[in-house]
Amino acid sequence: MHRECFEGREVFTVGETSFATPVSAPLYSAAERKELTMVFGFEHLGLEEVKGNGKWDLKKLDVNELKQVFLVWQKALHEKGWAWGMIKSTGKKAQKC
Repeated sequence: MHRECFEGREVFTVGETSFATPVSAPLYSAAERKELTMVFGFEHLGLEEVKGNGKWDLKKLDVNELKQVFLVWQKALHEKGWAWGMIKSTGKKAQKC
């Protein structure tokens, strides 16, 4: 894709990588791989779910747990791509923190 679409152009590419982990995300975004500039991971969106009850049964969000997830992802992507900053998905109902 890079060779056919982006080579020779100054572009910023973003990919939604729903099954990426802090270990696999840099494989998509490391500059030398010439794939994506930034990946959106979604691990943090499940932090408010009551496990085993589906994504619509929500509990109070633990802000410290959220910070820890963001920290792990930012460290994993340091100098290997851009870390995302998305807090809310349009596919989930909003909850007060």
